[in-house]
Amino acid sequence: MEMIKDSAENQPLVEAEIKKYGYAPEHNFFCFRDDQGEGTQNWLFKTDNGSILARQEDEVWYLFSEILAAPLDKIKILSEFLMHCFSDKKTDRVSVEFETDFYREVLKFLKSSPWRACSGNYSLTWPIFDLTKWDPDLKGGDWKKLRYQIGLFYRQHKVEIIGARDCKPDDLKKIVEAWRKKRQGGDRSYDYHYLNLIDNNFAGVKFCRVFIVDGTPSTITAGWEIPNQRGSYYSAVGLHNYSCDYLGEAANVDDLAFLKKQGYQLANFGGGEEELTGFKMKFHPCRTYDTHVFSIKRR
Repeated sequence: MEMIKDSAENQPLVEAEIKKYGYAPEHNFFCFRDDQGEGTQNWLFKTDNGSILARQEDEVWYLFSEILAAPLDKIKILSEFLMHCFSDKKTDRVSVEFETDFYREVLKFLKSSPWRACSGNYSLTWPIFDLTKWDPDLKGGDWKKLRYQIGLFYRQHKVEIIGARDCKPDDLKKIVEAWRKKRQGGDRSYDYHYLNLIDNNFAGVKFCRVFIVDGTPSTITAGWEIPNQRGSYYSAVGLHNYSCDYLGEAANVDDLAFLKKQGYQLANFGGGEEELTGFKMKFHPCRTYDTHVFSIKRR
């Protein structure tokens, strides 16, 4: 296994691995780069059969998204990665997040390994929208309540939609700050990724849009195409400043309608815990899947 530090300086190499093996929503070089916070270091662990993107923060390692490899090679690569991490006596744990099927496979593997899965895990639910069937006009009884809320929002407010890159960064950061304050304690919310995204002028993003509500920038939606998943889009960012009723509903409906118009077939609206998932379910995804976050330690 080749260890490549400062992976942000090796963009072509990381992007080549993503192009070859990528399939998960967060398999995006710039998403990986922007995930690096103060006091952390991003790494690429490269093997002949795939790679792992990871972040080191003091004595803890964090896998970034899913392993970049063919399904049959993932456990072997994970084992090599764990051997490297725990060869350093200072390493306390390795934090990972995997979809359900591979999560179960990893738990089985760990039972006969030098490591163990820790308790205290949590799961995220990811809603998927079938844009070929999703109706932007919200027709029918199932949409009655949401249709009323969206209509009320637009009747009460003057709304303009512009590109996020056309906004002042400080105005966008005010949205992030308002969102963070409102969401504290509701679920696991990390703002540094969004602040990095703004500072880097939304590099790696396909679309990034902002609602200007009554003259004030109030929402940010942004995302990119999922690698090797034709017609699939990841709506990675969906923030608003909670300045008025039904702002979040309006922004999400507009995002879905916009992506449908662009010709995408599927839209992934990102993982969340119970509170956030409950909000996203009102837009009627066609299906959901779960990922499971847990730590691995020495026995």
